[in-house]
Amino acid sequence: MVLKNGEFFAEDFSIVKGDIEFQNGMITNIGKSLEGEQIDCSGCLIAPGFIDLHVHGCGGYDVCDKDSQSVTKMAHWLAQHGIVAFCPATMTMSHSSILNALQKIKRAMDLPQKDSAQILGAYLEGPFISPKKKGMQQEENIKRPDFSLFREYWESSGHSIRIACLAPEEPGAEQFAAFAQNFCSLSIAHSAANYEQAQEAFSWGIHHVTHLFNGMNEFHHRAPGVVGAVWDTPNITAELICDGIHIHPSALRAAFRLFGKEQICVVSDGMCAAGMPDGIYEFGGQQVIVKEHKAVLLDGTLAGSVTNLLEEVQNLIRFGIPLSRIIRSVTLNPASVLGEDQTRGSIQIGKRADFTILKKAGFSLAYTICNGNIVAHSFHT
Repeated sequence: MVLKNGEFFAEDFSIVKGDIEFQNGMITNIGKSLEGEQIDCSGCLIAPGFIDLHVHGCGGYDVCDKDSQSVTKMAHWLAQHGIVAFCPATMTMSHSSILNALQKIKRAMDLPQKDSAQILGAYLEGPFISPKKKGMQQEENIKRPDFSLFREYWESSGHSIRIACLAPEEPGAEQFAAFAQNFCSLSIAHSAANYEQAQEAFSWGIHHVTHLFNGMNEFHHRAPGVVGAVWDTPNITAELICDGIHIHPSALRAAFRLFGKEQICVVSDGMCAAGMPDGIYEFGGQQVIVKEHKAVLLDGTLAGSVTNLLEEVQNLIRFGIPLSRIIRSVTLNPASVLGEDQTRGSIQIGKRADFTILKKAGFSLAYTICNGNIVAHSFHT
């Protein structure tokens, strides 16, 4: 199969013209005037497939709900919105709820669907967080960092946890990090850590930060906190929720100027109401009110987002962020966080044939191609 007549993001994320050939799920050739069965990409930009590191739900489904097929249904919904791969995220809920969610994620991974995004593994957002920065997560279920408890989650997940979160200022965090980093990537999340505590956590082997600016102390010129620590540590990656609600567009513009091109990972942090009408939903065992693209608890606390990566890309274009930075932040950077940048995340010979193809007019979705299979097609001539 050959993607013809389009422009694509090269290895350095510059935009070039050319054809892309793929066979058996792999990119086999890049050049001009390639022959073979064709997909006409006239008027399109061919990006590497979008990867969402952190998503709790979408399309009415939630990782932690009672539907045994919810993760599989999420994978199908996400593919229809340009996402080729994702990490389903758990929350700070009861012990049994977390175990059940992890088991459900593993079952869905073991039974991949051809018309769906690939499930890369679980994202363990709770319960090892700070009560001071719990956001909408349930305080009664918060635990101090406990490696034996993590091992129970690890075994329950079938060894599929890819990212585990913790508040590094909590007692036991350093010992937890020393052991848990041998199993998965670790991320600072829902933390009241100051600048010095965050820098110390990075020295333990923590290399990622969950939804930067949210669930942490504000950046202040005399107390820069986790945000300042990321700024001063170029090898740390950090997530941004780019719905225009969690972070003001001006702060997003500042973040893309301050942080290196390898650092930012755009994530949705989506909940079940993503793609659904306004109304009342359940998320993390609590009622959430969704109105005008904003999800809040009854007390007004933000409760995840109702966006997806494609919408966030469109937002960032509108906010004035350079396109090459945007696309890298939803492709190669998240692949790198997971240690999969040698096989996915950019358009190179020998990498997976994962593509999110956008119409240049309006940057809406034309095709989602996952592992060489067309899983979504909304291109109309």
